[in-house]
Amino acid sequence: MFNRILLPLDGSALAECTIPHALALAKLADAEIILLHVVEESGAETGVDPYEWHLRKAAAQTYLDTLCAKVQALGVSTDCRLLAGSAAERIVEQVDVLGADLLLISSHGQSGRTDWAMGAVARKLLEGVGVSMMLVRGHGEPAESVALAPARYRTLMVSLDGSRRAECVLPIAERLMEDQHANLVLVHIVQRPSLLGWAMLPEEERRLAEQLVERTQSVAQNYLNDLQARQGERASVVLSLADNVATELSEVARHHQVDLLLLCAHGAAANPVRTFGDTVNGILTYCPQPVLIYQDQPVQRTIERKVAPAARGRHGELDSLPPLAA
Repeated sequence: MFNRILLPLDGSALAECTIPHALALAKLADAEIILLHVVEESGAETGVDPYEWHLRKAAAQTYLDTLCAKVQALGVSTDCRLLAGSAAERIVEQVDVLGADLLLISSHGQSGRTDWAMGAVARKLLEGVGVSMMLVRGHGEPAESVALAPARYRTLMVSLDGSRRAECVLPIAERLMEDQHANLVLVHIVQRPSLLGWAMLPEEERRLAEQLVERTQSVAQNYLNDLQARQGERASVVLSLADNVATELSEVARHHQVDLLLLCAHGAAANPVRTFGDTVNGILTYCPQPVLIYQDQPVQRTIERKVAPAARGRHGELDSLPPLAA
């Protein structure tokens, strides 16, 4: 379970849609939520005007302090940090410095929604942070317009491939199911052989391939039934045959009106040098629901760290200005 949740916020309504999810996850194990705001410099080549910098710093600190007080009023252990520099670099740095075991981010922030599945900062973080992560699709509702309360999950979905590694996320789903009296959908997708390879097979070998698919489905069904029996009456199973695992998982999530999809960063074909496997990458592209990715193994960071442009105090405050304009 998670003990320290890092929640980066840029002051936008899109980013603030993550707060209810942080509250829901913190409740499971009395986790601490750390609110992080990174003030990015504009015009770094010519320096920053001191007056403008102090105004931006003061506004950011007021924003953090106000939000931190609201979260603390709910009985959640909360801290806040105000830093300067590149948002992605500072966030990756703070994951290590703070020992955060969950990074919770929005797909988009101040730059707004785009045709892309997520913004540039979110993509960098997903590829460069080696801890568990949760991605929430920004929906643009300001935190002030809705009650600041834990997210409500009526239906959870867990993607499984039959490996013990993929099952690592099950304890989190079980805790959420118990805490929120939610339903749990256990899903296994059997991937069809590629169409090109299938068409080139002789008739006899094609029948063998069909038998292999049928046998795989039978084994998978038994596997899901065993898991369902352990989860109780609120659990159901879905076994599907598809060409693309990620798109099929997204369709299953839509059909069952899933509120949160949980899956492990790696499955049976784990590649230790990659932050997560192909299925997770596809899910992040196609699935509109919030996605929690449990990191099952340490991953080397891919974002190069740089020295912060401003010294930080004991609690992470900005203690000095970036280089001044000439």
